[in-house]
Amino acid sequence: MSEVVKYEVYNRKGDWMGGYSIELEKTNPKINCLDMAKQNAFQCNGKVVAIFSDGSEKKVYPEK
Repeated sequence: MSEVVKYEVYNRKGDWMGGYSIELEKTNPKINCLDMAKQNAFQCNGKVVAIFSDGSEKKVYPEK
């Protein structure tokens, strides 16, 4: 099973709003990239997509 390498945020129009690399969590364990991405997506009424090491993607927020 491949693991998540980053989370990307897109607004409701599909424009890229930012990305959060899992490397940040390795550098500073107090950082939670998924929570940061969800907060960004909430503010722009968008979605969070998890990018996996094998290149696959999965929408993780909102959960609907």
